[in-house]
Amino acid sequence: MITIKYKKIYPANLLPHVDTLRALQRIWRRIGANTNYSQGFNPHMLLYMSPPLTLGLSSLCEYMTVDAETDCDVISKFNANAPQGITAMKVFITAKNPNTAGKITKAEYEINCHGLGKAVQNFTAGKSYVISYEEKGETVNKDVADRIFSVKSTNDDIVTVILAYGNLNLKADRLLRYWCAEYGLDYNSAEIIKKNTFCGDIPTDEYIENLDKY
Repeated sequence: MITIKYKKIYPANLLPHVDTLRALQRIWRRIGANTNYSQGFNPHMLLYMSPPLTLGLSSLCEYMTVDAETDCDVISKFNANAPQGITAMKVFITAKNPNTAGKITKAEYEINCHGLGKAVQNFTAGKSYVISYEEKGETVNKDVADRIFSVKSTNDDIVTVILAYGNLNLKADRLLRYWCAEYGLDYNSAEIIKKNTFCGDIPTDEYIENLDKY
């Protein structure tokens, strides 16, 4: 198995998940590796991705795993064939699929929004923290206290948060929209970057590197 850690920034962060998958498949075909495909009438490349990234967000820690073997310089060939905004940064070779889609449970984001760091410098979720957001045209009130693991202010504008991710998640942009409405801040001038992900409490890179132990 070959796992590539890549970043997805502008303009690639405007690609929906399905289009990102297609782009990654095209890149991999151009690499020319010995790749395994599914069986049946419509074989497809055995390519697995980490949980979908919210449309419009930038990320420095996306993962794709391919059931393949190659002795080429994967990073160089990947980047030579990748669209603008998608860049491979690291390669892992493992005996089995790390299943990042199922194992990643937390994500760390850096949020840059004027005044936010000062507004949430004493933040604590406590036992209950109910936020409101719009979903399918309706207002939803949801207790997300168990999905906020850490909120740290770097300065008056920058906040680092660790939120639930994967199957049971809290979208960073959803939390930020609520905070902006709550504290009278400008959401449209804000920037969110996903900096790291975790499998439980273990950084994903470390988890993949030590996959034989889990």
